[in-house]
Amino acid sequence: PSDMEYPSSLTHFNLGANIIRGTLSPLLGQLQSLQVVDLHGNQISGNLPSSLVDIKTLQELDLSGNQLTGTIPETWGSFSSSLRKLDLGKNDITGNADSICSAD
Repeated sequence: PSDMEYPSSLTHFNLGANIIRGTLSPLLGQLQSLQVVDLHGNQISGNLPSSLVDIKTLQELDLSGNQLTGTIPETWGSFSSSLRKLDLGKNDITGNADSICSAD
């Protein structure tokens, strides 16, 4: 939720397999210490926020099993080389992943 405050030292954000509804806040990209974001198996809708690439420490991003729509943001091609796992399965995302696959 956009009205929540998160500690700047937060490294793992796991709310997977709940019944969370709503959209992903672009403010998530301001949590610069995050290593793992796991929001799989919820009812999150809307577009993928381009701000997630701002998290240079991000190693795992699991948004699978939601109701996300739209295209993969072009900015996602600049994900840090620290990103090891990206799971967007079981959503309604369109487009191709060329920019992500060619990221450094």
